Amino acid sequence: MIVYHGSYCIIEHPDIQFSREKLDFVAECRKGNDIYKQYDVIMGGVANDKIFATIDAYFAGYMSKEIALEKLKYEQPNQQICFINQLLLNQSLTFIKSDIQ
Repeated sequence: MIVYHGSYCIIEHPDIQFSREKLDFVAECRKGNDIYKQYDVIMGGVANDKIFATIDAYFAGYMSKEIALEKLKYEQPNQQICFINQLLLNQSLTFIKSDIQ
């Protein structure tokens, strides 16, 4: 599998200690929650901005349930990988190159 990281900086050796607190699933996994301590890697679907906009519109009453479901069925799921174990992350990823000029 090839993993692309879109950023303004080069990350040759990812560190699991860095995450966006309260912004992503990865941060939640690493808080020390007992549910996640038994796993080394967690994979799952991630909602994109279009999905959140549709759900927000539905709950605000601007969109019916039928229209919301119709819109959501065409959205492609994104997958997120959360490494809990730094050693496994080091063994699983190899930095190849950067296109940053």
